[in-house]
Amino acid sequence: MHPTKPIVRAVVKFAIIFGLLSVPWPGFQEAYSKAFRWAGEAAFKDFGPRGVVRFLPLDKPNRTADTEITTGVKGERRIGFSDISPRLLGYLPCIEVIALILASSVAWRRRLISLCVGVALIHAFIYLRLALLIFIWYCNETPWQQYHPGPNTLTVLKHINEVVNISLTASFVVPVLIWIAVTFRYSDWERILRPEQH
Repeated sequence: MHPTKPIVRAVVKFAIIFGLLSVPWPGFQEAYSKAFRWAGEAAFKDFGPRGVVRFLPLDKPNRTADTEITTGVKGERRIGFSDISPRLLGYLPCIEVIALILASSVAWRRRLISLCVGVALIHAFIYLRLALLIFIWYCNETPWQQYHPGPNTLTVLKHINEVVNISLTASFVVPVLIWIAVTFRYSDWERILRPEQH
């Protein structure tokens, strides 16, 4: 078998699976966003010593956001607002991991194990990116500031946040890294990349 054939077949399978999962089926995105908001609030509603975080549906959802995160502190009326997209932050990275693993040319048992581990890891990544986003909000000079890192530390954190949350690169690169880490062994790469010896 030509060494590129398994790769081409896997790419086609990935495109089909990812395409089907990424279609905005009626009602599905709304259900995911609702679950995202519930999980986000359960994880971050009490942030730090005084922080209060809420994940709320936008009154007027648009193509780039349907959820609003509000940040405040106990006993303070003023709050901050930020619009986010659960689809970009959570759903697309998750289905990318799922599609990559399902399209892999490894045994089904290993695929299922990789799927469980991969989905757990991508949700850990989603948790970390939200935690970073909220932490930086509480570092800014606002009435609800809770943390006071030095200017150099804050600059580094904002650069990391730019890469992890604002740029779309992390949403698509991190799932690939997780897929590689949980799915393949060295022998798999040899089998995929080397032609069969006769």
